[in-house]
Amino acid sequence: MVIQILGGRTLLSIPGSIQEFFNENPEIGESNLALTSREHVDMWRDRVLFIKQRQQATSDIRENDKVQWIGSHAAMTCHILVMKHTVTGVVSMGHFDNFCCWQFGEESSAHREGLDIMLYEIGALSRGFIDDGRIEVTIVGGYTDIRGDAAKNSMSLLRAIQQVPTILNLIHFCVGPYNTTVDNGSTTAILKGICVDLKTKTLFPAMFNWCQFSDFKTQIEDRFRTRNGVGEQMDSEDRFKTKDSTFKPKSLRNTANRNKLIEPKINTERAQNKHIDNKKNSFKFSYFNRINDINGN
Repeated sequence: MVIQILGGRTLLSIPGSIQEFFNENPEIGESNLALTSREHVDMWRDRVLFIKQRQQATSDIRENDKVQWIGSHAAMTCHILVMKHTVTGVVSMGHFDNFCCWQFGEESSAHREGLDIMLYEIGALSRGFIDDGRIEVTIVGGYTDIRGDAAKNSMSLLRAIQQVPTILNLIHFCVGPYNTTVDNGSTTAILKGICVDLKTKTLFPAMFNWCQFSDFKTQIEDRFRTRNGVGEQMDSEDRFKTKDSTFKPKSLRNTANRNKLIEPKINTERAQNKHIDNKKNSFKFSYFNRINDINGN
């Protein structure tokens, strides 16, 4: 619906290219420079919720102080999108790539569903305070690569966030020229990763030299109960939360790609079933003809 730029100005339409966007919105460029000028923080493991590629999660420190930082890294042609509610402090983060954004068509790609989930989870954890503040959006990643894949991701995400059914305030769009540097003769990304301190509501560049696999005990117990028929299953909302108020990381699924993969299998099964039905019908026809011959009909 509406993207508001720093200062409250409304973005009326999506430009045709990244450079056009920056030419028309210089305040975003200044905000990007302020972000990339900061030093990367080498992150630790304790109380950190790490989002891997093609994942998304949401957390609220007011009820779950076991998670104070939420972050992701390795956004080269990928993009990390952060949504933060200014009043409740609830933060949602998604790590989007070619597969999520445009590779199998924008209309049914994973980034659209991912954005809807992020907004839903922010609303659920904000518990009635969603309209009391703004949702600020930061997008980082997408350095200037040779094939131009990153630029496609950037524009695909920008078009997608304009279509969500709420007002979003764009703070950073740190992509393309604002996130590109030259290292040993090759272009690479300036920002290696991004992190948000849920307690201070601060967003900063970060490095994660490890892979964290959190033990989401609540979901594991629920899955055990479901499979073994022991006890009651959780409500649908709680089923997707960790203990207290953190929505667990979920895979960003590409519906178009899924359909592309399963369609040949479905067609093959249909052809096989049709062949079997034809054989059955042929047998029935032959059988009844023989009966008629015996009866002299």
